Amino acid sequence: MDRQQLCRDSKLRRKKTVRITRKTLFGWDGCWIDNDNILLLSRPAGEKSASLYRMPINSKNLKRLIKNARFPTVSAP
Repeated sequence: MDRQQLCRDSKLRRKKTVRITRKTLFGWDGCWIDNDNILLLSRPAGEKSASLYRMPINSKNLKRLIKNARFPTVSAP
């Protein structure tokens, strides 16, 4: 491993994980729509199955897209 590679790797290890959802939200199977939005599954309290949501990463506003959803995917046009 050369010196530049070692420097890049050490910088990557110093990056911090950042929460993009509110603490009370449990989301899973997330995938990026674009640089600013993600799709994720979540199940609100009182519901029996998960729904598909879109969420901008710069806010905590969820928008339900599909009830009873599974396995979100995104494809480029």
